[in-house]
Amino acid sequence: MSRMIQYGYKTDCNTAVKEITALCSSVNASEKLLVYGFGAENGLSLRIFKDRLFDHEKDEHNSVDVLTYQNGQIIDRLENVRTDNTLIQELTRIWDMAA
Repeated sequence: MSRMIQYGYKTDCNTAVKEITALCSSVNASEKLLVYGFGAENGLSLRIFKDRLFDHEKDEHNSVDVLTYQNGQIIDRLENVRTDNTLIQELTRIWDMAA
């Protein structure tokens, strides 16, 4: 299953990063999150994949892989990023890539 988010020009970094981080924490194992219009210039797309071994009850393997696209090309790849402050820091870094 996939979930999709579309951002526009009025979205700020903190709002987008908090929303994405919350969704990444709540999605099920192997679920995918598609994000469009991400970044300071709204020119990035993210494909976020939840760890297939994630266990809600034990909170084990609560991590994601993130592919960042710009103009159809992968410009950044993250693997096994915990859905905590680490993900917040990485999404903030990615947001600034397109500035």
